Amino acid sequence: MTPSWASRLSSPRGSCPPLDGKVELHGSDWRATAEEAIEAGTPVKVVGRNGLTLAVRRL
Repeated sequence: MTPSWASRLSSPRGSCPPLDGKVELHGSDWRATAEEAIEAGTPVKVVGRNGLTLAVRRL
């Protein structure tokens, strides 16, 4: 799969992973979760999906 780009994945203050954010995949924005904070613009790999939310990890 072509890498997608994290637009932001950040955690609300005091929360524990998974972290929520958004990624762009093939020109569409998707909700995403990750086990670690990922900086905006970082390439990510989609490792799963739950409904309309993608699970991602840093490449």
